[in-house]
Amino acid sequence: MLVERRKPLHERAGHALESMFAEQLEDHLGQLASSYSRSDNVSKAVEYLGRAGQQALQRSAYADAINTSHWLDRSLQRLPDSPERTQRECSSS
Repeated sequence: MLVERRKPLHERAGHALESMFAEQLEDHLGQLASSYSRSDNVSKAVEYLGRAGQQALQRSAYADAINTSHWLDRSLQRLPDSPERTQRECSSS
């Protein structure tokens, strides 16, 4: 399946996860980050990648934290140049 056709499916999967696990999002941050980072919803990708990275650090899962940080940096580059992007870049450092 073409990447462009998969993007809406990944976004729908992210929405489904948010709905199904609304009370337990912290348990599914990695899945949410993965789904949204493969969609066109960059804002949600950045949000969940940041949260998943922080969670990995708290759990001393340093390899996961580094990997998540890499994807967060890539996702931040997809955001339009704005004060919000600059703030997110600074807070992710």
